[in-house]
Amino acid sequence: MRTAFKLARAHFKLDFPKPMLIMLLMSVTMLAPNYPRIVVIMFFIMMMGSLLSVVRETRSEDMFLTLPIRRRDVVGGQTVYIVCIQTLYLLCCTVTSVVSMFIPFFGKTIATYQPGILANVAFFGISLAVYGAFNLVFLPLYYRKGSNVSAASLTIACLVGILVAILTYGIFETLAQTVPPIGKILLNFDVETLPWQFLFLIGGAALYAALTFFGTRLAEKRYMRGN
Repeated sequence: MRTAFKLARAHFKLDFPKPMLIMLLMSVTMLAPNYPRIVVIMFFIMMMGSLLSVVRETRSEDMFLTLPIRRRDVVGGQTVYIVCIQTLYLLCCTVTSVVSMFIPFFGKTIATYQPGILANVAFFGISLAVYGAFNLVFLPLYYRKGSNVSAASLTIACLVGILVAILTYGIFETLAQTVPPIGKILLNFDVETLPWQFLFLIGGAALYAALTFFGTRLAEKRYMRGN
C-alpha cells in the first residue's frame, strides 16, 4: 500500500496538469438554483478521460515498471491517484453545498431549489456510491489489455463507467421518488432525518471503498494477464 501511495504522488508530479485544477471550480455550480446536483458530481467522471489521457501520453506507468516494485502496484498507484482526485472534488462540492444553504433565494435558500435528491448529508453518501460503481467498471476495462492502454480502451472504459454511474444514481433517485420513507430522507433538509442521512453517508462510503477495492483487484488481474 505504501508503494501505491508513492506511485500516486509520482502521478501527481508527472501527469496532473496544473490547469486541471480549474476542474475543481466546477463545484461552484452547486450554487446554481434549479440545477441537478448529480450533474455537478458527474463532472469529474466526464473529466476522467482527459486526466488519464495525460498518463497515456507521458508513459509514466511504463517508467514505473523499471522500478523495483510489483507490477500490480502500478494499478494500485493509479487507483490511489484517482481516489485522491475524487475525494478532493467531493470536498469542494461539500463546501459549496454548505454555502448554498445560507444564500437567500425567493424567501428560501438556493439549496432548497433543486430538482431531485437534495444536496444534504445523504446526497454525498450516494455520490460516493456512484463513484464506487464507476471505479468498479472503469478500472478493469481500462487495464483489460495490461499496460497497453489505447485511446479506444480509455474511451470505452469512460463511456461504460459513466453509464453505470448514471444507472446507479437512477436507482437512488427512483427510490427517493417512489418510496416515501426514503424520499423523506433524500428530498429535504429536516434535522429529524439527520441520523438517517449520516447512515446513508456511512453506507455510501463503505460501498465506495468496497467497489473500488474489487475494481482494483479485477484490474490487477487483467493487468498481470496483459503483461
